[in-house]
Amino acid sequence: VGRFRAAAIRQSRQSVPGRANDKNSAVTGSDITVCVRKRPLRTESGEEEDITEVDGPQTLNVFEHKVRVDLTKFIKKHTFNFDCVADDDCTNEDLYNRIAKPLLDVSFAGGVATCFAYGQTGSGKTYTMLGKGEAPGLYLLAAKDIFSRVDALHS
Repeated sequence: VGRFRAAAIRQSRQSVPGRANDKNSAVTGSDITVCVRKRPLRTESGEEEDITEVDGPQTLNVFEHKVRVDLTKFIKKHTFNFDCVADDDCTNEDLYNRIAKPLLDVSFAGGVATCFAYGQTGSGKTYTMLGKGEAPGLYLLAAKDIFSRVDALHS
């Protein structure tokens, strides 16, 4: 029974809109998708220099200030690749459509899906997941979608 259920879930995942063949979705055919969101600089906290750069939908560059042995300064570029990289102008709704909404498709097809935020203090986890003011977070956007889908099933 377990193998049949796993095969059915895999098959339903492949047929769900917003999977690997959808250019607007960050969710791929794999079991784990890692997405990174670049947070805007906070000028009130004294952040003056942006040391990160989004270099396409899956690449983030970090510029590290270094000093050589002869005391000359230079910047070392580190490039990191993820399943999804969102720039600092990406809204919660954009992020929801790219990341969380496809997970609802998996769940409604009988699969199991989880979306969580991880990062250091002040990195934007609460804003992304809960939102603020007129910018609802991923939780609220998902709840609205879930209830509208359930209502559509019962009507």
